Amino acid sequence: NWGRVSDPNVDASLLGLIYPFRMFEAADPRISNTITKIEKELVIHGGVHRFQFDYFDSEGSAQEGGGAWPVLNSWLAIYWALRQDKPKAEKYYQWIVKRADKFNYYLPEQYFDDIRVGIYPLAWSHAMFVIASRHLGYL
Repeated sequence: NWGRVSDPNVDASLLGLIYPFRMFEAADPRISNTITKIEKELVIHGGVHRFQFDYFDSEGSAQEGGGAWPVLNSWLAIYWALRQDKPKAEKYYQWIVKRADKFNYYLPEQYFDDIRVGIYPLAWSHAMFVIASRHLGYL
């Protein structure tokens, strides 16, 4: 039991189990249930946040809490593309597109509710956006 943490809160990084790590199929009922919980608890105004009670706000004050991650939006877009639900995939993909021009098309680590962003440009955010674009048939 050493090193185990009992935490009932969902973490959107579990999306990585589907893509890119492919540990589970997108249609697995355990994954479907996890996606339902992620969408219910971690998607705020279309942006996917990492986990509940995330207090990192890049300012050190923790007043606003964590932002929404383009990487997670890309992963959720890929998930829905794998499930053959293009409208849902587009919803998460377009959330990124609508914000891309705000910082000269450099995708950040996170977008916060105010106009701030986390570290940018972030190669991982760009790479996953390109991969999501491929899954949606744009490349």
